[in-house]
Amino acid sequence: MSLKTIVTSFADFILLEEGIIIIRFTFEGELALDQGMEIFRITVELSAGKKHSLIYDFHHNNIIFSQEIKQGAQNRNPLDDLLASRSFVCYNLSNKLEVNHFMKFNKPSSPTQLFNSLEEAIAWGKLKLS
Repeated sequence: MSLKTIVTSFADFILLEEGIIIIRFTFEGELALDQGMEIFRITVELSAGKKHSLIYDFHHNNIIFSQEIKQGAQNRNPLDDLLASRSFVCYNLSNKLEVNHFMKFNKPSSPTQLFNSLEEAIAWGKLKLS
């Protein structure tokens, strides 16, 4: 059971439990800079200034990160943002390629991992919080 859910035009944000935030995408296409800024704003709100793990659940949608989104995510300081980890749950090859490209070329500063199931991503996120 979630503690809080925020619904936007492109994703549902779920505070699963303190420190675990799931972003479940509800659209297909390129994620624009304004959507990236909205992700950051809502994440700050849901985390309430505490250390947290983000789980991006592509939910069978084809999502592409704009170059601005990739650079912004790369430059996030995990200590300032209190970002313990970032995980991606991908269900198709297209999304796996997108995430692998992001991890290889943008080299995010916080621990980042790709998973095939939401349960694995949640377990890893909890582990990174401790």
